[in-house]
Amino acid sequence: MIGFFTENGPYNYIYNTSSFNNRFAFDTNEQSWNNFANVMYVDQPIGTGFSFTSFFRHRFMESQIAMDFQVFLREFMKVYPEYYQRPIYLIGESYAGHYIPSIASHIYHYPETGIVLAGVAIGNGWVDPFYQYASYARYAAINNLISVGHEYVLYVLFQICQFFSVVRIPFITDGICTLSGITIATPGYPEFNIYDIREKCVRFGLCYPDNHLWEVLNSFEYRDLMNLPIREGTKWEECNWLTHLFLLFDFNANWGYTLAPLLDKGLPVLIYTGDQDYIANWVGVGDWTDGLVWEGQNEFQFSRTREWRPKQDQKYTGGLVKQFMNFSVIRIREAGHMVPMDQPVRAHDLIKEWIETGTVKPYEFDWEPIIHIPDFEDPVEDKPSKDEDEPVEEPADDTPVDEDEDETPVDEDETPAKEDDEDTPADEDDTPADEDEDKTPAEDKDTKSVDDDEDEKSTDDEAKTPKDTEPEDDEPVFRQDDEEVDTQ
Repeated sequence: MIGFFTENGPYNYIYNTSSFNNRFAFDTNEQSWNNFANVMYVDQPIGTGFSFTSFFRHRFMESQIAMDFQVFLREFMKVYPEYYQRPIYLIGESYAGHYIPSIASHIYHYPETGIVLAGVAIGNGWVDPFYQYASYARYAAINNLISVGHEYVLYVLFQICQFFSVVRIPFITDGICTLSGITIATPGYPEFNIYDIREKCVRFGLCYPDNHLWEVLNSFEYRDLMNLPIREGTKWEECNWLTHLFLLFDFNANWGYTLAPLLDKGLPVLIYTGDQDYIANWVGVGDWTDGLVWEGQNEFQFSRTREWRPKQDQKYTGGLVKQFMNFSVIRIREAGHMVPMDQPVRAHDLIKEWIETGTVKPYEFDWEPIIHIPDFEDPVEDKPSKDEDEPVEEPADDTPVDEDEDETPVDEDETPAKEDDEDTPADEDDTPADEDEDKTPAEDKDTKSVDDDEDEKSTDDEAKTPKDTEPEDDEPVFRQDDEEVDTQ
C-alpha cells in the first residue's frame, strides 16, 4: 500500500501539516503506472497490509509464499475471467528481491493455463546477501561516508560475513553480517538515512518521517471508501514485525540464481536501483548481476554501461544502463530506495519502455564527435616526371659526394675532387646536366681521362668566360594528402 499511495499508484497521499481540517489529502499522480497498464497491488505474504492470518500460519519459507501467490492468481482469474491469459509482469521492491524470483521460478516450473508470465522487475531488491553485504564498505567509501582506512578494515570483516553467508546459520549469520557494518550505520538509528543517504534518519527503523498514512488507512471513513472489511484486530502497519521475524530464516538466502532459467528462456528481466540507496545499493546489485550464471553471463559482464534518458525528459541523464539481450540492469540517478517516489518520471518511462520493448535501450545521441584525429601518412615528395628531353632539376640542398662514388676516370696523379657546394668545371662546348644526388656534379658523358695541364687550362678558360647556369628552382614541395575531417 506504500507503493500505491506514495509511489506509482493513481493517487499520491499528501500529509498536510499546515492544516488541521485538511490534514490528509490525495492528489492525482500523473506518472501513475496504470497510465499504460492494469496495475494490481497485492498484500503478501499473508499477515502484511490488510491481509491477516493466525500466529502459526505465518510463512517462513519462500516456497510457501510462492505457492500462496499462484493460488491467488488462479482464484483471481476465476473472478475476473477477462484477464485470463493476459501477460503478467511481476514487479516488486526491497525484500521483493526474495519474493519476485521465488514466485517467478515457481510459476515457471509449475505452469498453469491462463497464467502467462511475461517478465519480472526488481527495484532496489535484497536478492543476494553474499554480494550485497560486502558492498556496504565500497559504497560508503565511494560516497565519502567512511575513510579509505575504514574501508580496508571493513573489507576483512565482510570477508567473515561472506563465509557465514555460505554456511547460512540462521540468526548467527545475520548477526555477524550486521555487526560487520555497524560502524557505518548503527542498526535502528544510523546517522544517515539508509534508504536515502542525502537525508538524515529521523525515525527508528524506517528512518523516513512519519507521514501518518497509517492513520488514514485505519480510519473507518477510508476503509468504507475503499470497500475494505472492518475486522476486529486488523490494523494496517507499514512494517509487520511478526511477519518479518518469521522470515528471518530466509533473510540471508540467495535467490538470484533462480532468475537464470528465466533468462535462458528469454524472459525479460529488469533490475533497477536508485544511486542514493545504501541498504540495497547499486554496487552490490552490480556484483550479483555480474556473478549470475546464465547463458549470456560473459557477454553481459563485458557489456558497456551506457547512458539512459527517459522519453519525457531527454535533456538530462536519467540513469546508467547495462544490458545484454533480455537482461537489463540500470542505476537511476538522484533516487533513493523508492525510485518511483523520488523520480516518478524516470520510473514511469523506464517501466513503460521495458514492458513495450522487453529491454531498456541506451540513449542514442543525435550529434557526432567534432574532433577526429586522422591517421597521418608520411609526407610524399611531389617530384616532376623525368623526361629524357628535359634536364633533371638539381635539389637545392646539395649532398657532399664521396670520392668512391665518382664515376669519372681519374689518373693516379689527379687531385681528388673538392667536396663543396660549387659545381665542378666543365668544358664550354659541353652542356651542363644536373644529375641525381648520388652522382658527382663533375660527371660528363663525353669526357674521358684528362691531364693536369688540361684541367688547369679549362679552369682558366672558365674564369674568363662567364658560366651559363640556370637559376635553381625552389625547394621541392612536400604535400600532405588532404584528410577529410570526420565530424563523427
